[in-house]
Amino acid sequence: VLDRAAELTRAMLRSLADADASCVGITVAPPGVIDYAQGMLRFAPNLGWRQVPLVAEFAARLGPLAPPVRLENDAKLAALAEFARFEGTDVVDMLYLTGETGVGAGIIADGRLMRGWSGFSGEVGHLPLDPAMTLCNCGRRGCWELIVGLDAFLRLVAPDPADPLRDPAAPLEGRLHAIRQRVDAHDEAAMLALETITQHLSTGLSVLVDVLNPRAIVLGGYYAHFGDVILPGLA
Repeated sequence: VLDRAAELTRAMLRSLADADASCVGITVAPPGVIDYAQGMLRFAPNLGWRQVPLVAEFAARLGPLAPPVRLENDAKLAALAEFARFEGTDVVDMLYLTGETGVGAGIIADGRLMRGWSGFSGEVGHLPLDPAMTLCNCGRRGCWELIVGLDAFLRLVAPDPADPLRDPAAPLEGRLHAIRQRVDAHDEAAMLALETITQHLSTGLSVLVDVLNPRAIVLGGYYAHFGDVILPGLA
């Protein structure tokens, strides 16, 4: 993965140089817990990565002339990007929720990104909200992302494992577009899947609202493709 990512990054750096543009820094955004001081990805359960020295490994692949490399959690960066849209408003407390295989949150409190003592803040996908207490990739049981994550949604929409929607080799955007077509056609399985996901989202978000009291909540990932169906059930 790092070899391929570095190859793509080197190509982009060459493109920028050809355009007389300078890159002043590179941030790698993995879905996991970051050790900022060590430049280490401590744990990314859905990748199966532990204690990966990402900064050193990635910088070595880019070469000595590359810009400095830093790490940040993907949901935290997404939260910063979304928070920029609220500039000039009264929104200074915001929650961004990813909708991927894993479910994480980026938390903005009083206008600042919250990382927590060890960078672990926002790992809300591992709240114990799955009543079936299914074993999660993180090693715990009953994690919220097992019932609201992308894999759970795809299983609900396409119960048959042979359904092309369940093919991990197929581009995700194309699969989500196909599901959107089913939703627009009021396909029973697709509509029931979204209803179920919305119910489970509501449970978890009610906990987060009670704890964090955000002024705004932004849903990302696959949730954004079906916001018109999901949001009324969360109101």
